This record gives sequence, structure tokens and C-alpha cells, in this order.
Amino acid sequence: MDALLEFAVIFFSCAVYVTFSTFETIFVSKGNRQISPFVGGIKIAIYTAGLGYVLPKLSESKVNLLVYAMGYAFGTFVGMVIIEKMKIGETTVYATLSENKLTVIDALTSMGYGVSYYEINGRDAKRLRVEIVTTRKREKELMAALKSLDEDAFIIAYEPTLFRGGHFGE
Repeated sequence: MDALLEFAVIFFSCAVYVTFSTFETIFVSKGNRQISPFVGGIKIAIYTAGLGYVLPKLSESKVNLLVYAMGYAFGTFVGMVIIEKMKIGETTVYATLSENKLTVIDALTSMGYGVSYYEINGRDAKRLRVEIVTTRKREKELMAALKSLDEDAFIIAYEPTLFRGGHFGE
């Protein structure tokens, strides 16, 4: 039973550390100056406490090293899942409409999205390019709306790191 407890401590100390490390990386990349240092402090406290226990145990057996690696992988996965569920940040969506449809612009605007658009030259015809910045929480809703308004639209989404001014439909 002691070996199982040891494996659990090794696994979870690494998993929790890596999960917090993922949070910290995301918060820093999003420029969140309030939460990043706090999460970083928790991360390093877990890391230091866990390392004091885990490091001597790693050299005792190759199984401990495998458990540590599995904890690392699990922590990465958990961090990614939680960050995805939190839907932090914004998304910039570019949609090239299959036809020059101003009705799509009107529909998106009435749904509360800030929409910029301009005409572009496609291979076969003139098209309408639509740019929308929205919260990640509304990204799926926006994608569904675009698909229902123009099934053949070409859509690309990016995560902006810096912006100023403009309109956000919440």
C-alpha cells in the first residue's frame, strides 16, 4: 500500500504543478496581470513541495519516473481542458461569404456582434469579407450563426493578443 501512496503523491504533485503551469502560461499570454502572479506563486509552491518529495524517489525505480511522466502528461491534459472550458479571451473571426450578402451583416449585427466588412476579389467572383471580434464564450454561437447564414462561407478564427477600441457584442 505504501508504494501505491507513493505513486499517487508523485503522480498528483506533478499533475497539479503542470496544470497550474498551463494556467500561468495562458494568463501571461493573455496579459492578465492580476491572476498570473498569483497562479505562478501557487505553481512554484506546489513544485517546490512536490519536488522535495518526488526527486529522491525518482532515482529509486524506473516506475517512479514513469508515474512522474504520466502525471506530467495528465496535468497538461487537465490544464488544457480547464482552460478550454473557461473560454478566456477573445476570438477574431474572418468569414469570406460565398456571395455578396449584406443580409448576413444585418443578421450578425442584430445578434449583437460588431462587424466590419469589405469587398474582396475571389478567384471566380467578388466576395464579402467579414471581420468579427467576439468573446471565446460566444465563438460557437457565432460559428453556428455564420454556418446557418451562409453554409459555404470560408471561416478562419484567430486569438488576438492586443486590441483597442471598437465594439464587442456581449
